[in-house]
Amino acid sequence: MAVECPRCKARLKISDASGPPAQIRCGKCGHVFSAARPQDPPQDPPKTVQEAPGPIQALATATRGVPPPERKGGRGIAKIECPQCGATDAQKVSLVWESGTSNTSSSTLGAAFDGDGNLMPFLAGSSGKHQTQLAARLAPPEPQKDSSTLLVIVGIGFGAIAVTFGITAYGEVVGLCVFWPVGMLILAGGIVLAVRAKRQAKAYNATVFRPAMARWNASWICLRCGEKFVPGKTSDLGSDR
Repeated sequence: MAVECPRCKARLKISDASGPPAQIRCGKCGHVFSAARPQDPPQDPPKTVQEAPGPIQALATATRGVPPPERKGGRGIAKIECPQCGATDAQKVSLVWESGTSNTSSSTLGAAFDGDGNLMPFLAGSSGKHQTQLAARLAPPEPQKDSSTLLVIVGIGFGAIAVTFGITAYGEVVGLCVFWPVGMLILAGGIVLAVRAKRQAKAYNATVFRPAMARWNASWICLRCGEKFVPGKTSDLGSDR
């Protein structure tokens, strides 16, 4: 900053650093005088930008004051008690079955001599399913398969065999006149059986399999006594040990 000597009116430059008044000696006339250093201008307080709450903050605000559900051991697992022995060491039947079931596959590369004495390579493979005894006992219910297509194919095959046999053994006239109707009757019987099998499979899957599968998905097993049960219902599934 610039100051003026009160005696000779000379203009002097001093530091801009803020602080108490300083004694200044004029370089022209040697006069000593005091001058107040400039103070920093007051600064406005920083503005606070209010951000919109994120999804987690919004959820925390919405659920503030809501009591948490009952938990077991602080691990976030709902408390499930066995109706038979009262133990809480239980798992879902579906999880026990899945953990005890695995698909296996293997392949082998080898070589063997053929009939001419040539060494021929070969590749053999196998696949299967491995299950523990507990997983096998807890297997889910199986739906009834629709065998209508197989019955139709069997009817067509036996009908064709009957007609072919009649023509081959007794000639074309007798075969077509006698064994052709027989073949048609066999085919018609296969179609009737196919329709009946399809209806039975559909009715079984709707009335028996679906409720049983829903019950299996909701079932738990006690790892202490082996009791299978549906939480909140009277256990009638029995022990699995």
